[in-house]
Amino acid sequence: MALFKRLAPEAAEQVYMIGRNIEGGSIPMGAMVQLSGGNSDVSGYDFVQPNTNQLWAFRGVAPQAFDDQEVGMVLVHGYFASGIVRRETVTVPSAAPIVPIAGQNFMASVASTTASSVDVTQQPIVGFLIGTQASSSATATFQAGVFIRGL
Repeated sequence: MALFKRLAPEAAEQVYMIGRNIEGGSIPMGAMVQLSGGNSDVSGYDFVQPNTNQLWAFRGVAPQAFDDQEVGMVLVHGYFASGIVRRETVTVPSAAPIVPIAGQNFMASVASTTASSVDVTQQPIVGFLIGTQASSSATATFQAGVFIRGL
């Protein structure tokens, strides 16, 4: 089931999907999630944090924190002001494409992942960063505006 939300005539639509967290632990607000692709739980309903070799199952961003087995909405298309993004030691320009990172609840810019990734062509671009992020002396995560296109 998809839910469409528009706050005002001039506001962009946001599209949500209903799902259940089966990660085995909590998923924080702003985290990337994917459809579960393991064992017998493939339903198009259950979600987990991104897993290695399953990044194409990306579903969206958690607009709220989810406890294990909790049901709620996942933003699959539209703007989200507090996505968890990895801060880099290089400046990341506005509108930089972002990708999910295996085993993590954050996303990163393609510019930062291509230098260290051997499978550059296999990265699913799931949206883009809103606003420029200045370089930092250390890699860490921060919350930033992102536009997600997980449909």
